[in-house]
Amino acid sequence: MSQRALARDLGVAVGVVNSCMRALVRKGIVKVRGENNRTITYHLTHEGVVRKAALAVQWTANTLEFYRSARRQVADRIAELVEAGHRAAILYGANELAEIAVLVASATELRVVSVVAGADRPVADSILGVAVVSASEATSVDVRADVVILTEVASPERVGALVEAFPDATMCSLLGQLLTEEAL
Repeated sequence: MSQRALARDLGVAVGVVNSCMRALVRKGIVKVRGENNRTITYHLTHEGVVRKAALAVQWTANTLEFYRSARRQVADRIAELVEAGHRAAILYGANELAEIAVLVASATELRVVSVVAGADRPVADSILGVAVVSASEATSVDVRADVVILTEVASPERVGALVEAFPDATMCSLLGQLLTEEAL
């Protein structure tokens, strides 16, 4: 890949890429091979490989910590819902947060009866054994739930449709506080 192509992909000027490449060479992270501008190639040095591996390890550690933190927060929220007497939930949003919620709920008295895909069609058939349905299917199927939990940001229109479809259910979010009728 040329510096020009890299600059275009990163959305920066070619001079910025050139300056960064020179700094990486000076630091011993990258070495240059080639005779002229058309044949120059850049290669990671041993130090570059070590630093790349360290970045990968750090990224993995950050990802695991994010998951642990999200799981703790979801567990706390689901515990509050169970304590309030909720036993059957529908999740709105078929995403990673929904996966965590299904996993956490399986160890509690809260049963996730279905997951509603945020888009008009499901992205998967199920999440950890819980059926994923489209928004239109969710409102047409006879599903009983006493709480609808938002696992993604929903438009006011979408939230309104959920309120109409499940008028007796409490609306709440794993992204924030309980939604009250005034907030809707």
